[in-house]
Amino acid sequence: MNSKNKLKKLLIDIIIPVVIFALIGCALYIEQQGFRLPSNADESLLIDEDAWYAVQNPNAGAIASNAPKCLIVFDKNDDDSIALKNNIEYVLNSINVSTKTQEIEVPKEIIEDEEEMVLLQNTSATNTDRETYDFTKYDDIIFCLSDLTYLGVDYNAFSQWISSGGHAMFAMGIDPSDGFYQWKELLGISNQTIPELVEADSLRFKTSIMAGVEGKEFSDDVINCQVLDLKTTDDCIVHISTCDEIEVPLLWEKNFDNGKIIVCNAEMFESKSDRGIFTAAYCEFYPAYVYPVINSAVYCIDDCPAPAPAGYDNNVLSQYGYTVTDFITNVWMPAMQKISEEYGIKFTSFVIQSYENNVDGPFTNKDNIKTAKYYASLILNTGGEIGIHGYNHQPLVLEGFAYDKENSGYVVWPSIKKMLESINAVTKYTESLADDLYVQAYIAPSNVISTEALQALQSQFEDLRVYAGVYVGTPDQMVQEFTVLENGTVYCPRLTADMQMEDSEWWLQINELNYHYVESNFIHPDDILDEERSDGGDFSQMLLGYKEMIEWNQRYGLVTSTISECGAAVQRYFNLNYIQTLEGNNMNIEVDGLIDTAYMMLRLNGKKPISMSGGSYTKLSENVYVLKIDKKSVNIKLVDQ
Repeated sequence: MNSKNKLKKLLIDIIIPVVIFALIGCALYIEQQGFRLPSNADESLLIDEDAWYAVQNPNAGAIASNAPKCLIVFDKNDDDSIALKNNIEYVLNSINVSTKTQEIEVPKEIIEDEEEMVLLQNTSATNTDRETYDFTKYDDIIFCLSDLTYLGVDYNAFSQWISSGGHAMFAMGIDPSDGFYQWKELLGISNQTIPELVEADSLRFKTSIMAGVEGKEFSDDVINCQVLDLKTTDDCIVHISTCDEIEVPLLWEKNFDNGKIIVCNAEMFESKSDRGIFTAAYCEFYPAYVYPVINSAVYCIDDCPAPAPAGYDNNVLSQYGYTVTDFITNVWMPAMQKISEEYGIKFTSFVIQSYENNVDGPFTNKDNIKTAKYYASLILNTGGEIGIHGYNHQPLVLEGFAYDKENSGYVVWPSIKKMLESINAVTKYTESLADDLYVQAYIAPSNVISTEALQALQSQFEDLRVYAGVYVGTPDQMVQEFTVLENGTVYCPRLTADMQMEDSEWWLQINELNYHYVESNFIHPDDILDEERSDGGDFSQMLLGYKEMIEWNQRYGLVTSTISECGAAVQRYFNLNYIQTLEGNNMNIEVDGLIDTAYMMLRLNGKKPISMSGGSYTKLSENVYVLKIDKKSVNIKLVDQ
């Protein structure tokens, strides 16, 4: 046999089978471990459109077959009840709970008062008038109505279901109706008569039901509603009360043989800002529960680089003796650099090219480019990112756009074409500020943009992969969820603003720590000029407030990220679906859609982890842990405590 034939035989008999087996082995490994990005990539990298189509999980967000089954009951004629139902249903679906809704029509009657027509709930109907439904096939039931007379369930059957392992939450407070007498004992209320309604304008955490609440109290900036001035029985665990001497219970739980009831005696679950406390309350139903989270802390600087306001400001002049421009250059920017070095954080800044109200073009103003290049170098040299805010600060809207009164006064654009020309100009301008500067992120001026403008940007500027609106805002603003579009474009809303946060912003931040495990804050170089944003204009106090927020984020382990790195984390969060099982003290999680690493939050009741395979865990508080997942199959060993 000549050498060529020998080589051919060797190729057929040995080498090709080895290669085939190697390829099969690689395929099996990838299947087992989840998709992996190229070796020069890491979990902080935003996935581009082509790669996203390759890794996209078609079952992302799918509810597991063994997920808890929850029935949400609401009053179809009550807007507040409907809004509460919608918020709760969204949260439950996002944490892998299967939901069904049940409409109830609470009868109403109009009673004529001497002064006005008052709408009152009619509590005189008999049992035969009330709607009923089968709740026993569900694991949980959540009532988004406050009149206990019209729950639509038989009291005795409901009590038996709870004792047998059912879970119930009364999520909308309690009305002083006749139904109170029948239900008060089951709900853990000790009052013999219907308590009076009192104003609740503060709240205090009495347990560690959420991470980050230790020692926290909140004012009427967070809660301001009427509640029943009631007392709970000794077998209840009160998680939240008012801060006054009376300490009215606002959120408590009562355990039964195998079941549990949770009662909210306030308006505490209605908005997006309340999703963390609702999630924490729901997870009290189970000894161990996990759900996906993002893990990111983003520090945005809007209007930077941007032309500084000209002239003097009396407050700045009295404190520092500088013009506004010199204050930003010599005081504000060095302070930000020092914070970046001290805390190891990375800023994401968003460029404004010019403050002229030019919406017709040409868009060529480069008067500030020298200063802009200097600021850009400072941001980039500390690992930061630069995105675009706009050619100018005029929101991308056309004539007839419905502005909220807080955001009115801007010039409208003559056409979508001119908007796109301006975005093209500011993108090129921004990318000229430094070598290898690549624009991926956009925020709208005043967080306002029209639907048609947003669609045009997403169609024409494929390199813009991250759109950062706001999580909570006015109807005209780009209010977003943390989500990923079909092509991999990411929405990363900002949560809080300013260096010194108000109570309502701290409330949102704590809730998002416990729901999404994320924070995104934005500030401006000229905040000191705004009395509301600066809280009086003392820059040293502003810095103290900003550092407090950063230290809090780092205390709870949030990963410092640029906005695009947060976008990468949202892609990994969004792509997951999973199945969790708990047998005794053995918890298993099977993860699908794992790209490289992902994060989940583990909430425990009466247990603690002692070991984990498939990842690692970090303790946030007494009962809350963050899991870093790097394998498709995860096992956690628990012990009772």
